[in-house]
Amino acid sequence: STSTSTSTSTSTSTSTSTSKDNDNYQALLVGLHTCGDLATTCLRVFSQCNQISVIVNVGCCYHLISEEEEEVRDPFRRHIGLSSHIEDSKIFGFPLSQTIRSIRGSACRPLGMCAKMTACQAVHRWPLNTAKNFEMFKKHGYRAMLEIILNKDFGLKPKEAKIGKIRNSKCNSFENYAITALERLNFDLSKVTYPIGWEKTILENDECAKMNPFQAYAYYYRNECDTIRVFWTLRTTMAPVFEALILIDRYLYLVEQNFSVGISKEFDPVTSPRNFVLCAAKGQIDFKQILKSCFLSNITKN
Repeated sequence: STSTSTSTSTSTSTSTSTSKDNDNYQALLVGLHTCGDLATTCLRVFSQCNQISVIVNVGCCYHLISEEEEEVRDPFRRHIGLSSHIEDSKIFGFPLSQTIRSIRGSACRPLGMCAKMTACQAVHRWPLNTAKNFEMFKKHGYRAMLEIILNKDFGLKPKEAKIGKIRNSKCNSFENYAITALERLNFDLSKVTYPIGWEKTILENDECAKMNPFQAYAYYYRNECDTIRVFWTLRTTMAPVFEALILIDRYLYLVEQNFSVGISKEFDPVTSPRNFVLCAAKGQIDFKQILKSCFLSNITKN
């Protein structure tokens, strides 16, 4: 995935100094890398506000899109005591369109966090930094081993522990990674025991007897960590499919309201992995001219 900033702006064609002007002006709503539900909020504002005649939108952070029966991850809502479930507001980030909502069978099930996280992956950048990719895969292996410890020694179910991001300096070994994570959770490190079946490993290799529990995990599951790298790579090949589903849903939402709609691939995916621009207008419009007026064409790589 990639870290991006969120930017939205509104451009008006006339002055808005008086109330009469406010009733008549027409606006262009531009959102560059609109995070999660901000993209769908922009689309709803465009469809409901008569003063906005054109929208240009680039979405990002698909993992923050809300779905039915999914807990809201907005800390502000939790802080002010609003309901912890998005279904109470009846406003979701996916699906938007009636077309996708009406599909029956497996396709109408929630995307889920794994699919939305996969949609965020910047697969076009992988060949540029294989060493960094290796480090990323290594962290996935570390997290999988940590889940075993959390379940076996602390009774936690998968995904119950919220650890947050751990700095790369703490990921030079599984031992440092696990200690950092467990200390962040205020867990007693002395309760960590050896992997199940470790006694047999010691009989096969005397050097293993000198290892502490964290080192033992890294050695015991070394082959499984390689398998995780393969699995993650294969899973990420689905990223364009999940992203396309999200974008098509937004496209159909606008088409259903009889707007003129277009999707254009405007950026080099290495520079900006979220490179699809969704453009819509209330009436016929030259989309290329709109993109040019937004200065998007100046940074397009053909």
